[in-house]
Amino acid sequence: MPLATIPSAIGFGYLADRSGQRRRIMACLLPAGAIALAMVVWSSSLFGLYAALLLYGLSGKLVIDPLLIASVAEQTDARAHGKAFALLNFAGTVSMVLAPTITGLIVDITGSFNSGFFLAALLQATAWVLLLSMRTRESVKTEERHAS
Repeated sequence: MPLATIPSAIGFGYLADRSGQRRRIMACLLPAGAIALAMVVWSSSLFGLYAALLLYGLSGKLVIDPLLIASVAEQTDARAHGKAFALLNFAGTVSMVLAPTITGLIVDITGSFNSGFFLAALLQATAWVLLLSMRTRESVKTEERHAS
């Protein structure tokens, strides 16, 4: 997975910078990551598990993070960057603390990691829906022009 993540993050970052389509790229990566997480559970062979991990390496959190950071910078006023990045960092840190704890509780209750991976896939799919529902600065400006 890490071997796929590095070139994928660089490649998608380069593509996003060149095309200006960060949001569209993230909208493709988030469901791919969710599918990859679910595939970890669904795979019935070692090859299937490797394929799921490869897909997650190509589309997961470490690939999306640079695009997300650039999007936050793009969507917030320069005077608010400190607060925006602090909030983003806080959310990431909280998830790094809660994820193992919640997964551990799930394993203690169910005796399996499956529900933990399904929960991660569900959260990734939820992030995708939230991304699709977000308004961009451009859409707000367009709405304001039409309202005038």
